[in-house]
Amino acid sequence: MMEKIIGAFEARRQFGKILQEVVAKGSQFVVERHGEPVAVVVPVEVYNQWKKARSEFFDRLRAVSERANLTL
Repeated sequence: MMEKIIGAFEARRQFGKILQEVVAKGSQFVVERHGEPVAVVVPVEVYNQWKKARSEFFDRLRAVSERANLTL
């Protein structure tokens, strides 16, 4: 799914519509303020996948550091 870029003011005005599109279509929105990305609105499934991948990465890193007798 392609992400859509939206300004912060417009995101505030259209938040209900944005949430509806995220839930119904799996859309992803990058929210910008003054042309700089500041937040992302994604389906909760995507967020949970990111959290799981991050947790697994740090678990592997911790295991490797323990085998190498290093500390994080």
